[in-house]
Amino acid sequence: NDLSLAEETASTINKVMNNIIKHPKEVKYQSLNLSNKAMAARIASFPPAISILKSVGFQSSRENSLTLSSVVSNLAPLTTAQKAIQKWIDQNRYEIQKAARARKDDALAKIKLKEIAEAEAEAARIASEAEDESDEEVDIDEHACT
Repeated sequence: NDLSLAEETASTINKVMNNIIKHPKEVKYQSLNLSNKAMAARIASFPPAISILKSVGFQSSRENSLTLSSVVSNLAPLTTAQKAIQKWIDQNRYEIQKAARARKDDALAKIKLKEIAEAEAEAARIASEAEDESDEEVDIDEHACT
């Protein structure tokens, strides 16, 4: 549901397609290892992303991998999908940025709450130590001042 995550996924798919369009004969661009940390976070965890890639010719080859056929002769599906994804990104740019800001603000708020909790715990610890020190009996020699 988070548009900023959707935008990351869309941008990643766009980059994958762009690399294939620019280098249609280079095999290294035609295979995606979905076990890779970045690919797992941005593509593998989103079934619609897998569907988009399969719609342009990617196929599941081995476990956690998508591969295009060895020869990419028809770039039309890739360019059409790439243009559609870029259009979606452009049309939703404001909402995407708004969602990214909200996600960043939430992360900062969590950090701030953690800092406040740590400061309160430290203050309570210091107060407890001070209280323990004041509870200690002090031996006073009644004859010391005389």
